[in-house]
Formats: sequence, C-alpha cells, structure tokens
Amino acid sequence: MTKRLLPALLLLLLVPVPVPAAGPDEPPMPEEAFRLSLEVVDAATVRARWTIVDEAYLYQDKFKFRVAAPEGVRLGQITLPPGKKKHDEILGKDIVAYYREVTVDLPLVRTVPDRTVKLYLEYQGCSERFGICYPPIKKTVTLELPPLPAAAGAGESKGVVAALSRLRETVGVPAPADEPPMPEEAFRLSLEVVDAATVRARWTIVDEAYLYQDKFKFRVAAPEGVRLGEVKLPPGKRKYDEILEKEIVAYYHEVTVDLPLVRTVPDRTVKLYLEYQGCSERFGICYPPIKKTVTLELPPLPGAETGESAAPDGAGQVDRSALAVLGYLIAGFFIGLSLTFTPCVLPMLPIISSVIIGQQEKVTRLRGGLLAGTYVLGTAVVWTAAGVMAGKSGQQLQAYLTHPWVLIPIAVILFLLALAMFGLYTLQVPAAIQSRLQEKSMRIRGGTFPGVFLLGVLASAIAGACVSPILLSNLGVAIQARDPVLGGAIMLATAAGMGVPVILLGMGAGWLLPKAGPWMDTVKYAFGVILIGLAIYVLSLIGWFPVLYLWGVFLMVTGIYMGALEPVPEGASRWRFLWKGLGLVLVFWGALALLGALQGNRNILHPLDLERGTVMMQAAGPGPAGEAAEAGHLFTRVADVDDLKARLAEAKAAGRPVIVDYYADWCTDCIRMEESTFKDPRVRARLKDFVLLQADVTDQYDPRTQPLKQFFNVFGPPAMIFIDRQGRQVSFEGERAFRNGILVGYVGPDDFLRLLDKMEARP
Repeated sequence: MTKRLLPALLLLLLVPVPVPAAGPDEPPMPEEAFRLSLEVVDAATVRARWTIVDEAYLYQDKFKFRVAAPEGVRLGQITLPPGKKKHDEILGKDIVAYYREVTVDLPLVRTVPDRTVKLYLEYQGCSERFGICYPPIKKTVTLELPPLPAAAGAGESKGVVAALSRLRETVGVPAPADEPPMPEEAFRLSLEVVDAATVRARWTIVDEAYLYQDKFKFRVAAPEGVRLGEVKLPPGKRKYDEILEKEIVAYYHEVTVDLPLVRTVPDRTVKLYLEYQGCSERFGICYPPIKKTVTLELPPLPGAETGESAAPDGAGQVDRSALAVLGYLIAGFFIGLSLTFTPCVLPMLPIISSVIIGQQEKVTRLRGGLLAGTYVLGTAVVWTAAGVMAGKSGQQLQAYLTHPWVLIPIAVILFLLALAMFGLYTLQVPAAIQSRLQEKSMRIRGGTFPGVFLLGVLASAIAGACVSPILLSNLGVAIQARDPVLGGAIMLATAAGMGVPVILLGMGAGWLLPKAGPWMDTVKYAFGVILIGLAIYVLSLIGWFPVLYLWGVFLMVTGIYMGALEPVPEGASRWRFLWKGLGLVLVFWGALALLGALQGNRNILHPLDLERGTVMMQAAGPGPAGEAAEAGHLFTRVADVDDLKARLAEAKAAGRPVIVDYYADWCTDCIRMEESTFKDPRVRARLKDFVLLQADVTDQYDPRTQPLKQFFNVFGPPAMIFIDRQGRQVSFEGERAFRNGILVGYVGPDDFLRLLDKMEARP
C-alpha cells in the first residue's frame, strides 16, 4: 500500500504551492534554501555558486544550463563537482547530492562580440529536516561579460591598461615581469539575490590591489517603481594614497555590500547600475571607473503567491473575501447616497428635473424613471472607468482631477450652468438634433436620452473633481490592492447610491414634483448662486490661482443683489429685514476677502491673516518678535527627495525625532489640521524638540511629487510619517488612523498629543 502511495505523494510534493514567509518551524522559501550567486570569472567563464541551508541538498542530476541569448554564444562542456552519494527515500533510489555549498563553472563559447549574455539555470533540491522536496527552480539571468581576448587588444579595457602601463614607464616606475590583470579579473564581482528586498554584491580582489570606499555608486536603472534604500558600506582600511596624495579608506581581498531595495511595483525583474574603482599596488596603476548594469530576477514580494506578481503597498494585506467585498460595495453605495446632498451634486437635481419635465408636456413615471436612469448610467460609466484605472495603476485620481487644464474647463462649465439657472438661456437638447434623433428612432421621443446621458457624464466629471478626496478614501482599498475589478465595482456602487434620489425624482415627475410657479424661479436663482460658488471652489484647487479675489466679488455682488444697500420699504415683513441683514454680512465678508487677497491669502473661511498683522505690529513696535513668530508655520518644506534625505540624515545625526507631513492645497483635512491641530498651544509646545518636515504634493504633475510620495509609499495626503531618534519609522499598533506605518486622515489635537505620548514612551 505504501509503495502505491509514494508516486502520488511525490506528485503532490512537486506541485508548486504558495509558501508563506518561513518561521522557525516552517520550511524556507526555495530562494532562501538554495541561494544562488553568479560571478563573471573572465570573458569565457561564469561561476555559479549555491549556498545550501542546513539539512537540505541539491540533486546532481537535476542541474540544467543553457544560453538563452544571443545566438552566437553557447555553453562548452560542463564538469559537475563530485557530490555525496545517498539513498533517496522519496525517489527510492541512490542519488548524488550536494550539501552546504556547490560551485559550477559554466564555460562559454563566444563567436560574436556581444557582451550581454542571458543564461538559463534550472535546479531542484529537498529538505531532510522538513521531509519535503521543492519544485524545480528555473531562473533566467542577464550578465555583462568582458570583451573577448581578440577584441580586447583594440577594446577599451585593454587599451586603458596599456595606456596606464605607458604612463608608468613615463614616470619611471620599473615594469614588472608580468602584465597587470584586466579590471574584471582584478575585481571579480558576484551578485546574489538574498531575498525579495535585498541583493548582495561581493567583490573578490586580487592580492596587492584595493577598491576605494568612496568610489562606489549604486542605483536602480529600472523599473521606476523600485529604488535603493540606505546602502551601508562596511568599514575598510585607512591608508595614504600616493597617487591621490591623501588618506583614503580601501578594501583588500574581499568586500561585501548589501543593496536594500524598496519595491512599490510588482515587477520582479530589476536592473542595477554599479560603479566602482580601484588600484594595483603591485603594478603601480589605478584602473578607470568600472561601470556595470546587471539584470536580476527577484523573488515575489511577501504575501504573493509563488510564480505570480506581487502587489505592493500592502496589497497582500487587503481582505478580498466575499464578505469583505460585500462590505466595500455597501460602504460605496451609502457614500454615493450621501454625496447626493453635497453642494457638488445637489445643484444637478434641478437641472435633471428641468430636462425631464421640460422635454414634454406630460411625462409618465416610466419615462421619467428611464430618463433619470440614463442620467445615472452616464455617471456610472465614467466613475466605473475611473475606478478601474485607479485600481490598475494604484495612483491617485488627483493626478488627473487637480490639473489646471481639467479644473479650469470644469469651472467654466459650472459658470455656464449657473447662467442657465438665471434664465439667460434654456438648457435643453437643440431642436435640430431633437428632430434628427426623432426621425431615426421613434423609441427615443423628443431625443432626450442621449442628452441626459451626456449630462450624466458631465455631472460625473464635475462632482468627481469636487469630491475627489471622498472618492479617493472610498477607493483606498482598491488602490492599495491594485485591483481594477474591485475599483470599478466600488465606483459603480457609489454611482448607484448617488443615483437613487435622481431615479426616485424622475419616477415622481408629474406628481411628486411640485407644480411650476414663481417660487421656482427663486429656487433656480439660489442654485445658480451655489453653482457659481462651486465654480470658484473648483478653481481654489489650483494652488497658484488668486481665488480670494473671485470670492470677494462674488460675495459682495450676492449681498448687493439681496438688497444690502437698499432701504427697507415701510410695512415690509421681518423676513425682509433678515434678508437684508444676510446681504450686509455677505458684503462685509466679501470686503474682508478682497483685503485677504491683497495679503496673498487663499482661505475664504479665514481671509485675513491676523497673525501676520500681529507680527508686523510687533516688528514695528517694542517687544520680542520671537513670541509672534511662535504662531507661524511649524513645518519646513522640502524641495525634493534629495532634500528630504539630507534633512533626515541631519536629524538622525543630531538624535532628534522627525515628523514628515504630506500636504496639498486641495486637501481639506490638511487645512483642518493646519487650522486646528497645529495651532493648538499644547501641540506646538510638544513639537519643539521635533524636526518637522513637509512635502507639498499639491501639483500632481510636478516631476518631484511622485518620487516624494514613493519615498515612504504614501498614496495621498493627509499622511504623516513618525521617525524616532534612531532614524526608525514608528508605527503604533492598534491605532485606527495608522495604515502600513503611516498616519492617514484628520487627527485632532487630543488624539495627536496621545500619539506623541506613545512615541516618547518608546525605547
């Protein structure tokens, strides 16, 4: 019976299955059990070395090698080293195995001058400790080879060494009996992929030669979503360099450098650029800088299934169970329902009702519902497409909805819609288009369905620009998971929720809606005023636009229209006095806005900067100006990633904690925190010991914005990073506002102080 089960068990063991990160009692991942490093020995040899964990082995007969490209390069005869003979209980036969380490030299026969070669390697092994056999491991790696000896005589490396030799003779250094080695032979580089976020570079240095510590340069050439973390070079040996005539730090015999990778995209192929330089004491020469670009295949990020691309930024932590997805959709529906009653969407209701009622003398409930449903369909199509794109790219919608070329046309459209509310023209499908559509399809009576659909598309763009922070919060799960289907489904549910009142309104046309009358003109004018205010608000999302001038004129004109400057006639009702009083308030508010615009302010809720006036008065009169400066802006703006890195390094060297705040002018929660949390005297007193940095990501099209966000994997403001005195990022477990080590959303003064208490209590 046991013999019959063995083949089945063997098949199960050979099937690739997702393996979680290895714990103390769990088998390691294949890449960890058999760590591969490759070294270019010379122009015709690549050395492959496997480091094998304890109580595991590799099969000798499972090795396979071939050259995948170019066609003019092939493998010569490979001689495998002797291994250990043992009886394999799983296969039921004697095999030859390798334990601890095995090295195989791969000879290359090159008939073309190409220096880039792509090698395919396949191998398989087992773990005796856990009683399992891993599936075959297949890797394709790209390596840069030295030039062929024949070409080297005319090549750059040979020519450089020859030039250096001539220089040595010129300065009177006697020539040695033998020739100096080529740069690739003097400093042999091998690369090892340690794990999903680390590449280990090792240089084997010939005797009486050394590498400069300060000549190392590393960077990720591709893809864009992968960058290097902080590279820590090992300590070297101090020596006086006769050629440079100064003291340097050098590496002899061997040096190993771990290159940490920060991956924000699922790509597993990474291209690394390495530059280094060294000298030979024996031959009295210094080699030119050696520059290499190598391509490596990385393991998937933690949480991804074996053999599949991993989703970064915590995508593996997103719950995608049926119950969780249902919860996301229900939440999206009710968010859309609540959006109906915002100033961004509510003004659209009288427009759609006028379209439904205005197209015919009599509208049935069925036709009204179909028209309203067509309007909702236009919104749903646009929002669903936006959700799919956001989920697929993992990027914010602000990148598209906050660009001036998008916001200015939307503001103009809102202004034109407001003019329609004031009766300057009638919002309807042109008669010529109506008659043509009527001729083509009798089912579309009046030709209103296409017009209502386009109106829904237009409304979705306007509402999307206005409530983009809410939509982004709603899409946070899909963006984090990089799931386009989930993103589209959430936005479809949101559009459906927002469309429910519209459909109910359409089905009630003719009996639910009140009859037209003079009072409706007042309602239309009110909505026209709201639309103009909304147009100005949309323009306020543009950081450089002097929006307070528009607010000032708008408020003053509205107040005058309400009769603020006219006398109240005798016998007028008390409502008339109240109406005039509100008009006077608007006129006064508008005057304050114009004064604030002259100061360069932009906040209509806080038009005058009284603190600036206090500072100016104190500067002009007696008294310390430092107390007034206390009320100024807390944070120091960073220009780009390099500036951020430099300031973080300075804070770490000084032993000071850091808070990095991600801010945008269009971020309402950011402004709330500026006006409340960061103006609280208790908070300001506690933050005196902190280095406070702020990354302004208002302009999504600024080339510096995306790298700033990617540095801490932030996908949108408001977001804060806490860093302790040792330079470590702090995450408070159990805090609702923390996601993947980032504080997101609005946090009030009391909650912020509580977080500072927790941070100070950390060791």
